[in-house]
Amino acid sequence: MNIDVDSLFFPAQAIKSEKSFFAGRKTLLQDAVKAVNTPGVSVVLYGERGIGKTSAAWQLYDLLQGDKTLYKLWNTKPIELRYKFKCVWVKCREYMSSTEDILLKLLMPSSERSTFYDVFPNVFNNDRFLESIKLKFKIDLKVVGAEVENFEKAKDNFYEQAKTLLDKKVAIHSIFEEVLLEIKRQDPESEVIIFVDEIDRIQEKKGLGSLIKDTDHAKFVFIGIAESLNSLIADHKSIARKLGTSAFNMDGLTESDIRWIFTKVQHMFPNKIIFTEEFILQVIEKSGGYPYPVQIFGHLGLTHALETTLNPPYKVTKDHFGFIVKKFLSFQEGYEEYSNLLNILNGDSTFKREVLHIIASSPYKWTPFNYIKDGLSSRGLRRFFDTNINNLVEKDTILKYKQDDKQQVRFTDPIARIISMLHKQEAG
Repeated sequence: MNIDVDSLFFPAQAIKSEKSFFAGRKTLLQDAVKAVNTPGVSVVLYGERGIGKTSAAWQLYDLLQGDKTLYKLWNTKPIELRYKFKCVWVKCREYMSSTEDILLKLLMPSSERSTFYDVFPNVFNNDRFLESIKLKFKIDLKVVGAEVENFEKAKDNFYEQAKTLLDKKVAIHSIFEEVLLEIKRQDPESEVIIFVDEIDRIQEKKGLGSLIKDTDHAKFVFIGIAESLNSLIADHKSIARKLGTSAFNMDGLTESDIRWIFTKVQHMFPNKIIFTEEFILQVIEKSGGYPYPVQIFGHLGLTHALETTLNPPYKVTKDHFGFIVKKFLSFQEGYEEYSNLLNILNGDSTFKREVLHIIASSPYKWTPFNYIKDGLSSRGLRRFFDTNINNLVEKDTILKYKQDDKQQVRFTDPIARIISMLHKQEAG
């Protein structure tokens, strides 16, 4: 029997087209569709890292463009859309630092085939429009991005052409508006929705509020961690009118969502694949409701059962979990450092007290390890930090300082918390 585990569990990617494997989020997605369907309202999806925001956003992307697959799976009547929505998508990368970078990225081709250039090719093939942009702004859009795949090169091309302009940032926003106007001219019935994923990577977030406030011919769906949402809202009090009640905080998968994931696979291979109740309870307990560990535990468990069982049924049991944890931890380079650091901070030493002081007094709500390392007073402590925490410094894993009845430090990355917990159990 040919069982392709990679087509049943998806630990390494957001769920996009594999809609029949998308678990939960029904109410959230329906509410988000209703929000976008409301005139003038933009949407924010936010939550912790790894909570499944991008997968949910891709489902929203398709729902808004009339895809009814999820409604059929939910056995629910589709929400009637007011407009003919046309969606574009841009993912913020580490080399993007500002609102202007987002707008430039939208003018370029993308691997997802989801930018202005990809979704509205008639605009970028319209010589009349391109010539008008050239006359107004001295900018050749084809040279900027349409014929350039490298973002940094496209950005350099833009600024090289714009060097005679007094305000280059204003030029980018103006060209963005011109593109939206041309889309409206060519397709008056359409309503453009711009998805911006991972807004927490954008350093200069203040411009996002102005972008929402000043854009008349498109609406936005922003996806990011909660801290980025606070920065976004703080930018412009008046954007509350456009956001309304449309900021959605995503929680983890529920117990029933996790059970559904394994039941779905079992139903595809009746009496061939079995996940025992004890195994599913282990996944529920150790995953914390985060999609990645749920998916990786399922993938590793089924793979192990297939490799160690000659004939079906292939039963994944609680006994497989020791192997799964060891395998999972082996994927996480330097995972011991997570536990090492927590052990140090749970102890009582000069090093602990100094690190806690740096975190508590830092200007960051979430403190990067490099900031801690730079603040350590002695060369010996810095060497100790390097020796024990080096992998975390490279990953820039973040610590959050809390003070309730006692001082507490925790990783803001949920996977780091899960890794630390599993390693502690393994060591115990």
